[in-house]
Amino acid sequence: MKKKYIFIISVLMTGLINGQIFITELADPSDDTGCRYIELYNSSTSSVDLSANGGYKIQRYVNDDTTPDISVMLTGTINAESFYTIGLAEFNTCYGFTPNMVVEASASLFSNGDDKLLLIDNTDSAIDLFGNIGVEGVDTCDDFRDGRAERKADVTFGNSGSWMESNWNMTGIGNPTGCTSYTTGPIATTDNVFDPGAWIGAPVPTNTLLSFVNSTANVSEDVGSVEVCVAITNPDANNATTVELSLDGSSSTSNGNDYSSISFPVTVTFPAGSADNQCITVNIIDDSDIETNETMIVNLQNVSGGNAAESGNTPTFTLTIQASDSDVNPGDIVITEIFQNPKTVSDGDGEWFEIFNKTNSAIDIDGWVLDDHNSTSTISNTRGTTIVPANGYLVLVKNINSSENGNIPNADYNFGDTDILLANSNGQIVLKTQGIEIDRVAWLGDGSDGFPVPDGASMELATDKFDSVENDTGSNWALATASYGDGDFGTPGTLNDFALSVVKNEIEGFTMYPNPVNKGFFSINTNLNTNKNISLFDVLGKEVLKKSVKNKEQIDVLGLKSGIYIL
Repeated sequence: MKKKYIFIISVLMTGLINGQIFITELADPSDDTGCRYIELYNSSTSSVDLSANGGYKIQRYVNDDTTPDISVMLTGTINAESFYTIGLAEFNTCYGFTPNMVVEASASLFSNGDDKLLLIDNTDSAIDLFGNIGVEGVDTCDDFRDGRAERKADVTFGNSGSWMESNWNMTGIGNPTGCTSYTTGPIATTDNVFDPGAWIGAPVPTNTLLSFVNSTANVSEDVGSVEVCVAITNPDANNATTVELSLDGSSSTSNGNDYSSISFPVTVTFPAGSADNQCITVNIIDDSDIETNETMIVNLQNVSGGNAAESGNTPTFTLTIQASDSDVNPGDIVITEIFQNPKTVSDGDGEWFEIFNKTNSAIDIDGWVLDDHNSTSTISNTRGTTIVPANGYLVLVKNINSSENGNIPNADYNFGDTDILLANSNGQIVLKTQGIEIDRVAWLGDGSDGFPVPDGASMELATDKFDSVENDTGSNWALATASYGDGDFGTPGTLNDFALSVVKNEIEGFTMYPNPVNKGFFSINTNLNTNKNISLFDVLGKEVLKKSVKNKEQIDVLGLKSGIYIL
């Protein structure tokens, strides 16, 4: 009986924590859509890892739709009795600190004031809802266009997916009737009304609290130095407050290689009565090593002094040091297949494209940028695999859910929470890193540029044209003929089934012997008894041998695997 009793209590406690995470503010400033944000609050006394055990997510419902148009998984931790803000890249400029989660402006997660948001926990249960799903939001009690929705102070739990407009203070440009608390009129960022990280219903602490000023920061390896600052709330007039800044074991940075002049843990002290931030300076080392981005994770620990001092709602700071050196050159990654017009499912579900790594080393495209003419998106490993294997493929899809995307095989990365589209007409896809364009493919969509016109089949680059210059030419592409999944055609993540035919040899008197090569050597001969520059390629277009030889000179290929090669 005792084991069953403990199990039941554990389940109930978990449910209480989930129910005590709820939406407290939604912002749609009239003067700057880049300052939109979503604010969550955890009223429980336990921190919650939002990405654990399936993860929490927010779904958005537009207009009178009853199905969400987007679902975004949350990352990181929401601390006990603390806030969690979701914002755009401009959030820091708008409000002076970094949100807990930054999403793309193109992610369409943020409401324009008349959409609905559903918060779902890691058991896939609805724990909070803003708005009346299935009802057009304009001029209703959940219309906060150009304004703000603020949870009332007496709310302590989410509404379990049942909309209750009486729990909200609403301001917007709508003209609804019969609302409990609605003020008509716009709110701009200059009105000093928006207050992410604060809420009228949150308890006001009276003891001394220490928190990092920002939870995250991104700097280039060549930036020189960066300050890491700690702020104090409710300093004690008579007692100093101290705290240690410790380096988390999951950090990928190391003293002397990536930074200098700091030996963790570092103790900082706030003098009695002082409300000034205390900072340490981290000197970034810009070495010549070829490396990926690295992270320094710093925690607050051993808080003492003040008035019963303890850590506040931002006890962890993550500094991402972006490598300024790159071993990736234009053409190392090649776009080899594009599917912009599926037939078995909608474009928004079935679009995908494939890239190929021509080098002998894996390449991580985390932090790279996608560009489709109209929108850009930063690739993030939070959306899927970003490692392109050596001499291997990565498949990037609009919807990674196989039951909705036409059963795309080998789907690796989901760009579905961005505005990146593979347009049927006047389309393009561009890969960039650190301002360097690695590859680009652009098509008109009407066939006039030589590119095929897909309808249920992908465009495949010829296997002997795997090159970032060759894939600019439309005649080097053809429609896929191999079917996959629900019946569309393509070869995502595997060798294309299209190869250009070999053209007539224009070298007079050309002979090659023996062919097939059976003892590891071959020779070539032509009418001109001169030196010859030769290149040998595998069927993926990778150059495996290049040299100058004399007429009839034996060419050593003992180091190559058995197979078909192009001379």
